[in-house]
Amino acid sequence: MEHSPSDAELLALAPTRPEVLGVLYERHAPAVHRYLSRRVGAAVADDLLGDVFVAAVEGRVRVRPHVSGSALPWLYGIHRARARARAALTALIPTAEESLR
Repeated sequence: MEHSPSDAELLALAPTRPEVLGVLYERHAPAVHRYLSRRVGAAVADDLLGDVFVAAVEGRVRVRPHVSGSALPWLYGIHRARARARAALTALIPTAEESLR
């Protein structure tokens, strides 16, 4: 039987071997999509799922495996961090109504 690397092992390899994130995608995309769907709806979740994994590829050099050994807390955290950043930007951008005053 072939050894299937744990999430922690894959995350440890991720900084120098970005292709391992494909394994994490196959392993966790359904769970991340369900998580996103509960928060923003299924249609938006489709787009956000891609955003989460693009950010994972970009942030792979800074990732530290979670104490649970699962990559899911990291992936969920990516979404939360991006949502906070979007909210902060939205708060800084005046609405059309405010611009007309």
